[in-house]
Amino acid sequence: MTVYNEIITTLQKSPYKLTPQRETIVKVLVDRKEEHLSAEELYFILKEISPDIGLATVYRTLDIFYDLKILEKITFGNGIAKYHLRQKMTIGMHHHLICTKCHNISTVSNEIFNKLIKYLNQEYNFEVQDNTIAIYGTCKDCQGEEIK
Repeated sequence: MTVYNEIITTLQKSPYKLTPQRETIVKVLVDRKEEHLSAEELYFILKEISPDIGLATVYRTLDIFYDLKILEKITFGNGIAKYHLRQKMTIGMHHHLICTKCHNISTVSNEIFNKLIKYLNQEYNFEVQDNTIAIYGTCKDCQGEEIK
């Protein structure tokens, strides 16, 4: 089953309707699954595809998708939130390096994180069902700006 079909099935099984706007949002999120998008960024992408979509619809849909565990949400201290498709526990899982200055999000795929999850499972007899590791700091570009 494709990611798109999994999301559509999740929506169909939920109390929420599968509206044309929500289906369009699913398509964009799947097409841009490697990106971390704010509601506004998603809105501007959607406006090119479906000019009649409203920003309030995008916010409501993102909240619904987050509640249904379709999306992960990364929130910055200044209220900015970025979203991307939730990952299952797989070897290919990635985590996030988040710059607190420019809000750039880099993905990190490293076996160390998977080993950490396995350790938590074994050491604490804790079955991890999902996880997001976000490490906040200053990216290379912003560090370079501090030197100038």
